[in-house]
Amino acid sequence: MRTLRLTIAGTVVLSLLGGLGAAAAVAQSEGAAGEEPRQATRVSGTQTFAEYVDEPTITTVGEVEQTCDWRAEYVMEMSDPRVSGAFTVLGYFVEPSGTGPRDADAGQGSVQLVNETGTWSGTWSSAYHPTSGEHTYVWLEGEGAYEGLTFWSNHCSRQVHSPQEQPIDGVIFEGIAPPMPQLSPAE
Repeated sequence: MRTLRLTIAGTVVLSLLGGLGAAAAVAQSEGAAGEEPRQATRVSGTQTFAEYVDEPTITTVGEVEQTCDWRAEYVMEMSDPRVSGAFTVLGYFVEPSGTGPRDADAGQGSVQLVNETGTWSGTWSSAYHPTSGEHTYVWLEGEGAYEGLTFWSNHCSRQVHSPQEQPIDGVIFEGIAPPMPQLSPAE
């Protein structure tokens, strides 16, 4: 019964702290048996679309429109200066063609966040639907002064590539990003 109460209490705390972002922070901050607890910092802020550096190439393959090889610049202003700076995104999107402008899409690519002190590099994945907006998840590993740190963030917006500020919530924690789990092929 005690375990059940602790599990329920843990679930409530994680929900209050912000779900997945807090889960990542808590999971990393516990450390292995005998290790010192790791530090995690929850951050928030905004990103603002600045410009396309490389215009996208748009092609249609069957019923899918592919927007490829585009590079865009953003400015990130966060509550922690370690994750504020110039944010460069390279990637592609796919969306069903013939369904109207921006009905739905998904994308992925690489990102880099640079400021005067160091650099963060990693990957992003995103999904957009008009009823829920765009949700982008980013994993970045620190370089230079940020070596040994990971920054995970969630970017949510109703509009895509808008000059308006888009909210960001994230967690900076010690250690590298956990490996992507792999499923075994079905037999």
